[in-house]
Amino acid sequence: MDLRRSYAIIICGGIFLIPEHIKIPNQIIPIIYTTIAAGLLNYFQRKNIENYIATGGEVFSWGRIICVGIIGLIVTLIILFSVIFVTDRSGTTETVNTYGVTKHEIVFDSENLTNHDVDKLADILTQTTFFDEEVTKYVYAEKINSTYVISISVVAGTANDDQALQSYKDLQAEMERFYPGNKIIINLVVDHLENIIKKIE
Repeated sequence: MDLRRSYAIIICGGIFLIPEHIKIPNQIIPIIYTTIAAGLLNYFQRKNIENYIATGGEVFSWGRIICVGIIGLIVTLIILFSVIFVTDRSGTTETVNTYGVTKHEIVFDSENLTNHDVDKLADILTQTTFFDEEVTKYVYAEKINSTYVISISVVAGTANDDQALQSYKDLQAEMERFYPGNKIIINLVVDHLENIIKKIE
């Protein structure tokens, strides 16, 4: 029994170990594991099956076997589509764009901002030298009416660092010059968006 479990683990686990760049036709894997399963059944259970039938064990028709298989398929599909439906309903529309050699990240809701908006924001952050080539920066951007809210991930002690705070105040002022018709709010956050340690506006 342990050997059979080992085979199952090897087959199922092995599928996930295949590198993505290796292209395998969709039909190959089911053929392989079906062949292996048939071989294992023949090796481990053939005598038991023959003894069961020889002693008057009940044997079902192919029609019944197919019917049970179809019922199992229907149940599986119902569960699968239910999971997909729930996932789609609760799924996020957040997107991450990266910029520059240091891969600065801007996270945004694609239903709130377009890629064009975010590319423009990245260009401005580059022009203001906030996006540099030394340290990767992490930004969450959203637009509330005509206000851009930029949340920047910082270390915990930033709120008490006057020099660091001044650099963010300067950044906010520079960004408002690039967005003359919009208000800019910069939230300095630690660990997660709700943990705002300083709001600059």
